Amino acid sequence: MDVTLDNVQQVPVGGGVGGVPGEVLPGGGPVPPPLTPEEREAWVERYVETLIHDRFEHVRYPHLASAAGIQGDVMLRLSISSQGQLLSMELLGRCPHPVLCDSAQETVRAAAPFPPPPPELGNPCLLELPFRYRLH
Repeated sequence: MDVTLDNVQQVPVGGGVGGVPGEVLPGGGPVPPPLTPEEREAWVERYVETLIHDRFEHVRYPHLASAAGIQGDVMLRLSISSQGQLLSMELLGRCPHPVLCDSAQETVRAAAPFPPPPPELGNPCLLELPFRYRLH
């Protein structure tokens, strides 16, 4: 039995941290230029590695799903505040089976609050988190 989290993606939201490059942020610092897609992907990878290591390293396979031979993929979209609070969670696509969808959502709720995302990922930080439930 195996549950994996892979190919986590950040949902693009606006153009980076603040407003227009050259402006001044409320704290007094300049607004950084928007991140390139490669830079954003590197920030997402680092943050996701932290999430998986700190919160999702040992996701349990639901007993009812295991006993019934149920497998499938569940994709969740998370909105995470700059302080790491789970603001919202949404099921994306088709639910392969309610027991898997419920398990993935409960796993996320139990893992919150999360480490604060880097400011480079925006506020809120939106991530798509795939759960792959496989029996071996």
